[in-house]
Amino acid sequence: CWSSSLAVGIAVSLAGAELEASDSGFPDELILRVELYDFSAQEALRIQQQAAVTPHLEERREEILGMVDGGEARLVHAVSLIARLGSRAKSEDVESVPVVESFTWNEEARQLVPQFAEKEAGTIFEVDPSLAEDGETLDINFALEHHTGRPEMETITVPMGQGEASKEVTV
Repeated sequence: CWSSSLAVGIAVSLAGAELEASDSGFPDELILRVELYDFSAQEALRIQQQAAVTPHLEERREEILGMVDGGEARLVHAVSLIARLGSRAKSEDVESVPVVESFTWNEEARQLVPQFAEKEAGTIFEVDPSLAEDGETLDINFALEHHTGRPEMETITVPMGQGEASKEVTV
């Protein structure tokens, strides 16, 4: 069993006939593709160290895709979005998931009644591309949230009413 790590890959496309260049020579819009992969923390560290020494990003991506093909990693999420220079772009792929928050005892029915709450699970990606002061460097600030609905189990003691012993329940 290995501990899991999410790796983020971001590709930026400056090419495309539909993109018109601004005075800086950069297009006013960028196409970004974000890919989230799940693989071992050890592999994530190894790839990060390799990228620091030889930043051939396409080679790193091919390596990760090979890991996916070999069953050592999996693609968790991928999204593409268009962002304008100087403006924030946002992509949301979330859903509301009902979760059991607690239980109450219904004395009349003599049973536990679950109390539900809604939690969001999914991916939110925000990007703010801007041109640096030198007019030649593209700065891309981004924020990424990824929530998955892994179950958290806990054992609670539930009172069973008058005269009956309490029971332990795993929720």
